[in-house]
Amino acid sequence: MELTRIDGPWWSLRPDSPVPARARRQAVHEALRRAREYADALGTTLAALVELADTGADHTRPGRTPFERGGHRTALAHPDEPAPPLDLEPPRLRIGAQVSAQFTMRPPAV
Repeated sequence: MELTRIDGPWWSLRPDSPVPARARRQAVHEALRRAREYADALGTTLAALVELADTGADHTRPGRTPFERGGHRTALAHPDEPAPPLDLEPPRLRIGAQVSAQFTMRPPAV
């Protein structure tokens, strides 16, 4: 229709979805695994967690994806052309989490 515009739909997870919490737990487990590998390379073990920061917390809407068709955002159609049919199938959302962890290690046995 002339002088009209459609925004959306926007896809996002439900607020009660367990997926973001799983991603955060996985990020913590990965940070711990890597820290243990570093400690092992030094011939020691981890002693304590000093700090854990959620570096991905600045993403206000995890998994929010605009409506896309064929990998490209839908462009405005020419007024004389019929609009393509709407495909309202939600895309696959990518959810991630990032953490920064600092640990102390026991002194290595030299």
